[in-house]
Amino acid sequence: MSTKRPSINLLIAPVARETGELLQGYLADRGVGTTSVDYHGVVCYGLPSTLMKSLNGRCDIDKIERLLMMSRAGITTIPWFSKAEDPHGTITYPLLARRTGGHGGEDIVPVFQPEELAWRMAAGWTWFSSYVPVEREYRIWVFRNEIFGAYEKVMKRPHEYRFIGRNFRNGFDFQPSPCPSSVAKRAIGAVRACNLDFAAVDILVGKDRRVYVLEVNTAPGVIRSGAQKTLGMLADYIVEWVKEDYPIPSKRARLEEK
Repeated sequence: MSTKRPSINLLIAPVARETGELLQGYLADRGVGTTSVDYHGVVCYGLPSTLMKSLNGRCDIDKIERLLMMSRAGITTIPWFSKAEDPHGTITYPLLARRTGGHGGEDIVPVFQPEELAWRMAAGWTWFSSYVPVEREYRIWVFRNEIFGAYEKVMKRPHEYRFIGRNFRNGFDFQPSPCPSSVAKRAIGAVRACNLDFAAVDILVGKDRRVYVLEVNTAPGVIRSGAQKTLGMLADYIVEWVKEDYPIPSKRARLEEK
């Protein structure tokens, strides 16, 4: 008598196609198939789902809304304002202009004066954050209240630095690193505040020693960052979720976590 192996629908955002395919392979190696038909649960890697038995079904919430959700939950984020707001002369330059759908930091450009701010708004940049001098920067992977990966962003290729921004195109990479408990706690709180099951949270520790959440990533890439092992651990969590019949955290459990 043959036993049919469990299958899920893995929804992968286009920007994370390579990482999503790697995750798909890790799941297959662990006995969980992926299909778009005849499945019982959905794992959302950057694309949303309305199915009850899903992980990260609400991952379609944009960056601005996530920042608002974290603020309402008391999570300290990088100071910011949107194109729709009027900061009433409270702006301190320089700023970093961003697009709502930006990915990998490639949309970030500096703004040094009011005229530039008006130009960037007219050209489609949608939100703007304060420049905070950086002491350390981390990416923390979280699955429901547990940390399973911690990386620090470090300069690896100084000769590639061309522009403002701590990203791959400017010579920065992630390397495995322990993180302070304050950073770990902030990462878990950010994922919970955004009503997500898993995410990679970018966190900055400023020269002022304050801990700021920069972004909550629902489709983090691992090809450049070298976090393939961590992606394999995410696959382990997904397999356990499948084996436990796709549990959904109860409202009571979420309240107890807080």
